[in-house]
Amino acid sequence: MHESNMNESMRPLRGALASTVLLFLILCAAGCGDPTAELPEGMATRVASGEETPLEFEAELCVNAARIRVQVADTAKERAAGLSGYAGLPEDAGMLFVFPEPTQPTFWMKGMKFAIDIIWIRDGTVVQIHESAMPPAKDSTDDQLQRYRPDEPITQVLELTAGAASRLGITIGSRIEACAGVAPTPVS
Repeated sequence: MHESNMNESMRPLRGALASTVLLFLILCAAGCGDPTAELPEGMATRVASGEETPLEFEAELCVNAARIRVQVADTAKERAAGLSGYAGLPEDAGMLFVFPEPTQPTFWMKGMKFAIDIIWIRDGTVVQIHESAMPPAKDSTDDQLQRYRPDEPITQVLELTAGAASRLGITIGSRIEACAGVAPTPVS
């Protein structure tokens, strides 16, 4: 393949990689305090096998005039676990799922304990929103779980507490990006 043709064929991959690298450049570890069921410190915890694991906010996203603290799920294992097992989220927090290339993933609410808004994003622009996806009944089998899938390929998915998309004015076409020059708000 000629070098200029190879460069052109790599352009979409470079764009996706550049956005992912930009996101990771602003990541930093957040400190964690003792979380409680009411999340007074702005924390969320996952309870699995009797252990509580805090949700550590690694980045801050900006949409409209709001800032949203997020944990980034960028590995297959992190994306599979998602927010399952957590009791809830603070109003200004969520989980950002990052995919290495455009895809149409299927999400379900297995192990979820609270309702969420699922915001489908392609290259920083909201392309679809599933509002108030409800957790399944405790006795639901895997084949009974509702599946959520975007109508077109996406590069990120943002999960927030149910109603947050409306409260924050997030609509189709909204831009959601890493806050420029801002380190995540430390959690105490």
